[in-house]
Amino acid sequence: MYCRYCGNEISEAATLCMSCGVPVGRGGNYCPICRAETAPAAVMCPSCGASLAETKPEDTVEYSEKSSLAAGLLGLFLGGLGVHNFYLKRTKRAVAQLCLFIAGILLYVGFFVLMIVGGNTLAWSQPGVADSGFVLIVLGFVSIFLGIACLVATSIWSFVEALLLLCGSTKTDGTGKVLRK
Repeated sequence: MYCRYCGNEISEAATLCMSCGVPVGRGGNYCPICRAETAPAAVMCPSCGASLAETKPEDTVEYSEKSSLAAGLLGLFLGGLGVHNFYLKRTKRAVAQLCLFIAGILLYVGFFVLMIVGGNTLAWSQPGVADSGFVLIVLGFVSIFLGIACLVATSIWSFVEALLLLCGSTKTDGTGKVLRK
């Protein structure tokens, strides 16, 4: 069987053409039986005489104007900010990624602030003040650990999503429409 849109061979069980992403039976450029070129409005193949009527009910599939390739590349390069999920209209997931990224940056920067304040407190220590400087330094190390953990988590999360988009495992956008290749 051949794709009516691009003419490439497809399996009998397929619902989408793996080459162009169009549902089986959709299109009008080729005969699904003999692969001969046909006029888009033709009802019968001029070569083999096969009926060119739409063959599967998947014609009602709505296609997104979004591309899985574009979303995958956004996920690779700007994934920590959730840009690819904003692009695919997955707003809740995108906001979660963005918040995790911002929390990681704030905690990471907080480390340096706490180290400077804690170091100054220790340098100018008076009796009883040195303990608070030590506490600030410990909090600084906890802050950098949590910041790096947040940044690593959002990086892995977006990298996995980008790979799924680029490999074609993610087939729909946030509104349920099928993604273009």
